[in-house]
Formats: sequence, structure tokens, C-alpha cells
Amino acid sequence: YPKSHGEDFAHSTTSILRKLRAAQKQPQGKASYLLREDLRHLEALDEQSRFLFRHGIDTAEQLTDYRASADAQIKSLYSERRTLYNEQRRHDVPEARMVEIRARIAAISAQAKPLRRSMKLCDAIMERALVLAEKQAQIKQMEKEEKGHEKKQIKNLRRAIE
Repeated sequence: YPKSHGEDFAHSTTSILRKLRAAQKQPQGKASYLLREDLRHLEALDEQSRFLFRHGIDTAEQLTDYRASADAQIKSLYSERRTLYNEQRRHDVPEARMVEIRARIAAISAQAKPLRRSMKLCDAIMERALVLAEKQAQIKQMEKEEKGHEKKQIKNLRRAIE
């Protein structure tokens, strides 16, 4: 994860998003091929970064803890829902209770939906973190090479002028 490379999720994601937005404004073909590839995923990256900032997640540990807590909440909700489904199947349940059960099942499903989405985002962020850190290192290397090339060109121009 980015933290092992001395950076945190927030910094890494913000840096990549800044570079992607700058690349988006450049004429087609001018942006680095590494950034052009991620421009297609800009919306997903933006959603992931908003999720991280909204929940105050900066490190891989915090993300793992958040995912574990969401998973525990979903399991408890599903357990309650399973109990309600079982109760609903009984024949001796009064109609008024059936209405309550159906309403509670619907409420549980509504509560679980954002938790499932959060877990999905956590998984995507974890998966993407390694890729982003690697790409960021490649971009830095390419920028260094470009600066070195520019310095050589400047030296050659100076020699030609003298």
C-alpha cells in the first residue's frame, strides 16, 4: 500500500487526481500514456478519493478497520433479516406482525445497501492503491528523464551559440 512507500492514501490519490485533471486539459496525445490509461477511470478514482476523505481514512490500516467494521455490521443485519425471513414463513403469524416483519426486512435491506457499497469501494481502493503507487513512481521517473533530456538540449544549444 502507499503507506509502506512513505505516503498515505489521501496524498497518493490527490496527487494522481491532480495529474489526471491536468492531463485531461492537455491536447490529445500530449499526456503520459500512464495517465491516459487512468483518464478512463477518473470518475471511479474521484469517487474513491471522496470516500477516503469523507471517512477520514489515511492509511491501509484504517481502511482495513473500516471494511472490517462494515462487514461486521452487514453480518449482524443479515442475521437479523434471516431470523425475520424464518418467522415470516411460519403459518401462525398474525397479519399485523407480517406487515411489521416485511417493513423491518425492507429497512434492513436499505441499511445494508450503503454498507455493501462501502465494502466494494474499500476493496477497489485496496486493489488500486498498489497500482497507483507504482504508476506514481513511473511518472516521477519519466519526469526526471525528461528534465535530464531538457538539460542536455540546453547544454547543446549553449555550446552551439558559443
